This record gives sequence, structure tokens and C-alpha cells, in this order.
Amino acid sequence: MSELVLIVVAIFLMIGAITGETYLLVLGYLIAGAYLLARWWPGHSLKNLSARRDFPDHVFPDEVIPVQITIKNHSILPVVWLAIRDLHPIDLSDVHTFKQVITLSPKKTLHLKYFLKANHRGYFPIGPMTLETSDLFGWTNPIHSGIPASFLTVYPTVIPLRNPFLPSNSPIGLLAHTQPLYEDPNRVVGKRDYQQGDPLRKVDWKATAAQQKIQVKTYEPSTDLETVVFLNLDTEAYHPRSRFDGPELAIVTAASIAAWSVKKRQAVGLITNGLDILNQTGQIRPIAPRKGKQHLMRLLELLARVKTLSSPDLDLNQMINHYRQELGWGTTLFVLTGAVDESLIHELRVTQRMGLKPIIILCGWFVELKVPIQNGLAFEIPVRILNTEEDLKAW
Repeated sequence: MSELVLIVVAIFLMIGAITGETYLLVLGYLIAGAYLLARWWPGHSLKNLSARRDFPDHVFPDEVIPVQITIKNHSILPVVWLAIRDLHPIDLSDVHTFKQVITLSPKKTLHLKYFLKANHRGYFPIGPMTLETSDLFGWTNPIHSGIPASFLTVYPTVIPLRNPFLPSNSPIGLLAHTQPLYEDPNRVVGKRDYQQGDPLRKVDWKATAAQQKIQVKTYEPSTDLETVVFLNLDTEAYHPRSRFDGPELAIVTAASIAAWSVKKRQAVGLITNGLDILNQTGQIRPIAPRKGKQHLMRLLELLARVKTLSSPDLDLNQMINHYRQELGWGTTLFVLTGAVDESLIHELRVTQRMGLKPIIILCGWFVELKVPIQNGLAFEIPVRILNTEEDLKAW
């Protein structure tokens, strides 16, 4: 198009010069000036535009995500037309791109909004955004600018657990328990008369003075639950018909166990052989057991990004063998996988003899049982089968 304009300008000027017709020369100069202005204006407009994308970058599944685009024209000249395109994954919307064509007055700001939905966990790019403009007549090719992608983290679903079976050998802790090794001196539940053999440190001297006979404190038994989740994301460990729903259910289960533990002020950690897309090596370092909401959000953020893979560097048995020596005595191990066989049972029996408490949770519509299970036990190791999230809700 630009070549055609230049040819037309040249023809008008040539004919005007030959014939001496002034109006042809003026018309040629006007077209040439308009062409130069048309080439300069779009570039000037883009240089004086600023664009910003704002949205909540951490959400839970099923949340609606408002995305606001702010375009500001800093120039004293208007933007004749501006095409805005903001890309996003099809997982978050029925369409792949947000598109809008606008005009923008001098020194004005425009706010555009569209909505996405967090349908499932993941780490999603929002963008890049491209801004495209040209002259009003289409004499020049469109020019582009834009802003890079931002990233959205969708946490895995967290299902409130009612009363998961979390055994522990730790003698003193924070949760009331029916089978303690010791009573917790921080939990006084009453008083009783002194009996021969009671230690003096249990005597309540104020109550003794009031009752005129020796009174001793009674304590509530408790247990301290240090929990580590072994999350197996090797697709080969799941039934061929459950290689998608099985690992996803295992991730939801891991998130739910972590949330329950933190809610009860217990320490929880995570060890997995999955792939972290933000890690250059892909390998995920174990997260040691810690307490607190900040630690929980760190776990959920990792579980949002983690991906399955086939034949990882460490299979489940190697993972247990490698890391169990670093765990404290009495730690509860939740082993989330899709199959149980004799080799896994062997590793967990060794783990039991080291003073740890393993629990196997098999996840998926189809699970593989290669050892006999009676009354929820496989060779004295508790085994629980979760086919869907509904089973987890009933836990």
C-alpha cells in the first residue's frame, strides 16, 4: 500500500511540474504530507501508551478470576484505533484470546475487564498481551507492542478431613489422644487426692491449702503428629486407566492432609518424585515438616505446579529408602500411590522397625493390589483406598 501511495504522489508531482498545474502540485504535496503523518502517528501513539494487567495471581479451584486491563494514553494526540489481544490457556476460558478494538482520546485512561475461571489446579500463563495500531487509511503496515505474560497459580482442591487416622509414637504433643506414652503437663484437666507414688511436681499446692489435704493435678494425654507425605507421581505406578485421575486424586489428598495437619497445629512435610515446572532441573527437593499457614501455602503452591512423569529418577521404593533415615522417630508417613506390591511392603516394614508409622493410600478409579489386604491391613500396615474425592470427603 505504501508503494502505491508513493507512486500516486510521484505521478501528481510529475504531471503538475510538466503542465504547470498548481493544484496537482498542491494535491501531491498534501498526499505526501498525509503519508508521512500516517507513518509517524502510529509509532508515536504506541510510544506514549502504557498498559497493565491486574488479577489475583493465587486462587483455588472454581474461583472466578477478574482480569483488568488498563490502557493509558500519555500523548496530546488521540489513538485512532488500537487492537488489544490478551492470550490465556483454554483451560481457563471457552476462548483462547481476549480481543478488543478501541479508540483513545488524548491523556485518557481506559479500563477493560474480562473473567476467567479456575477449573483445576495448575500454573498458567496469562498473556502475552499485544497492542496493534496503524493509520486511519491503512496506508502503512500495523505495528505492535505489548506486555509479557503474568502467571496464575491455581491451588489444588483442599477437602476438609473429618478425623483422619494419624498415629504417632511421640510421647508429648498437642492433640488429645487415647493411647499416650506420657501425659502432657501442659494440659491440666482436673485434680484428685494424692496417692502413694505420685511425684511432688504434680502436687497442686493451692488446691492442697484450700482442701486441707494433698491434691495432685491430672493431665490430658496427647500426641504430637509429625507427618510426612510421600507423593508418588510416577505414572507407571498407577493403573493404565487411572494414570490421570489417580495422580490428581493423590495431589488433592496430599493437600488435604497438609491442611488438616496445619489446622491442628501439627508439622507436615512433603516428599515427591514429581516434576516442578519452575525448577530448571525439574527435581523437587523434600520439604521438611513445619507448622503454620505460611508453610501450608508453600506446600499448596508446589502441589499446584507439580506434574507427573514416567519413570522418574527415584521410584517410590527408592524415595522411601533414601529419605526415611532423615525423619524423626514417631513420624507418620502417608504413602500416596496407585499400587501396592511386596517390594513396597518390604520397604515399609523396615520403616516400621525404625519407629515410623506408614499408612498406604491408594488413589484412583482402578488400583492395583498385588498383596493380600485383610481388615484394611497389608502385613500390619494400614491401607486405605480412595476412588474419588467423595471417598476423601467421607474420611
